[in-house]
Amino acid sequence: MRLCLVLFVLFVGISSVSAEENRLEAAKQLVWQGDYQKAILSLSGLKEYQPSLLEAEVRLIRYSTGFSYDIDDELDKAQQAALRALSLQPKAVQPRYSLIAVIGYRARSKSLFTGLRKKWASKGRKLIDETLLLEPDNPWSHAMSGNWNLEILRRTSKRRAKLVGASIKGGLDGCSKALALAPDNTHITAQCGLALLIVEDPALDALGLQALEMAAKAVPANDAFTCLRQQQAAQILELRTNGQKRAARKLVKSILLAKKVTDWPRQCEQSSQSVNDLVFVPDIQD
Repeated sequence: MRLCLVLFVLFVGISSVSAEENRLEAAKQLVWQGDYQKAILSLSGLKEYQPSLLEAEVRLIRYSTGFSYDIDDELDKAQQAALRALSLQPKAVQPRYSLIAVIGYRARSKSLFTGLRKKWASKGRKLIDETLLLEPDNPWSHAMSGNWNLEILRRTSKRRAKLVGASIKGGLDGCSKALALAPDNTHITAQCGLALLIVEDPALDALGLQALEMAAKAVPANDAFTCLRQQQAAQILELRTNGQKRAARKLVKSILLAKKVTDWPRQCEQSSQSVNDLVFVPDIQD
């Protein structure tokens, strides 16, 4: 009788784990398809590391594409999920990337004074430095560092940016290293390209266009967000090629600041990538 009870308990435990794994995989498929609301619902109640990390990323993607119903609530929940993941794996860099993104999005949606009062620049820099220490060869660490410099330069003057340690050189160095480490990662190349071009400084222009070219010419992916970024990069490059620099800058600003709901690509080609490839996991060939 005792043996039967033990076997029953083990069976129930295994079934529970299997059900949770199935829900996680279903959520990944939904993210791949761009159905973020269903993905979040599929993750509801799952508090382990991977589901928490995925929830944070899904909410950040939804925010960045203008699909969030309540932007403050979306960022709050993304932060909660990232902190939960970090509490489970304190040395992991991926939850820190999500937290850095949350800080960046909050700063963009609020006034410069609010950002200074809440010390978002220093909090973001601290997290970035932690990721560079934990994983110095992770391209996302360098991409985040470059974007941190560029976002501050976008919001204020070079002189004021210098007071918090931000500079043109910092933006160039961070994105240059990230592009060298992950030339085929569309999320990194597109993000650096947008961040470099929105500052509108001649010293950043060449690398910004190069980054967008890398994004547009990468192996086509069939997940909605990657495909969207590739098509947006191609649109910006086409405008620049046709001499429509002002229109290109307007599009860059609209995309980077999530000013409007974006249109999903109608069709994406197949790729060899996996639905297990999360946004902040580097895609590096050994």
